[in-house]
Amino acid sequence: MTLADHNLGDDQLLHCTLERTVVRIHNPATGAVEVLKLLLRGSLNDAEREFEMGRMASGPGSVRYLSASLDPQTGRPCLRTEFHQGADLEALVARRGAFDAATACRMLAPVAETLAELHSTRTAQLPQGLCHGDIKPSNLLRTETSTLLLDFEHSGAVATSRCAGTPGFAGPEAATGGMLSPGFDVFGLGASLHWLLTGNVPKPGSLAAQDLELQMLVAACTAKSPAARPNASAVARKLHDFAQRLAHDPAEPARHALLAGELDACRQLLDNPAITAGTRENILALLQQKERFLARIPGITEIWSPIRSEEHTSEL
Repeated sequence: MTLADHNLGDDQLLHCTLERTVVRIHNPATGAVEVLKLLLRGSLNDAEREFEMGRMASGPGSVRYLSASLDPQTGRPCLRTEFHQGADLEALVARRGAFDAATACRMLAPVAETLAELHSTRTAQLPQGLCHGDIKPSNLLRTETSTLLLDFEHSGAVATSRCAGTPGFAGPEAATGGMLSPGFDVFGLGASLHWLLTGNVPKPGSLAAQDLELQMLVAACTAKSPAARPNASAVARKLHDFAQRLAHDPAEPARHALLAGELDACRQLLDNPAITAGTRENILALLQQKERFLARIPGITEIWSPIRSEEHTSEL
């Protein structure tokens, strides 16, 4: 069975790989908008396991799982979850480029808080807590009010499940068959922060233009040893502090405008008396660099502003 066997009707394809197809649907029984995840490879046991992980992670910071079953139209295992209007962080970066630090920290702070709650959960099934197991931008959904965790396929109990994850966002222990730990999720959180700031996975020196303390946080989160990484609660506090401090940094609006290609906004910021001489020089240098780039491509300056004006600020 393939996606063609599923009658999408007015529904919308959200994501598709050789293993998984994710569709926004209308539940015919309730009329509610839901998300259907078809497992093109895998068993009903796999779907039921993910459902159980999602159920144990249920809370305001995670998308709620509704059911695991066999899809009647394709005969494949499937999961249903609540639908939330928004966009995942990978799609946001692909659409508008990297984010300024204040915005990136503000978007990831709720994720760190949710992870802290999961890691501190103690039940008979989770004596040492629960790990998400695959923290990356495409598994983080930005809504109008928060950022929610998606996809608990690789989740498991701390110290009893093997690491998996996604290359670039998985700690090095995944390559050696290490066990899940809170530090594994923190690595993915740090790598996701780096992705929001640069559009790339972490590498030495790639945050040179960013805030020094922010560089230190990314480095700490992505330390080689899980034991050397901070816990999610500490990361959440840092992200909140950074978001608040950087939001009042006169240079931060300029960074945001430059990263988004909003040259007119950058020029207007030059009239801000709160901007220091050094910051003004940086803005001018970045403006000149962007202008030189745009000048090489005929017509780009005419279409740049209309494209950027279509961004929906509610997604941030």
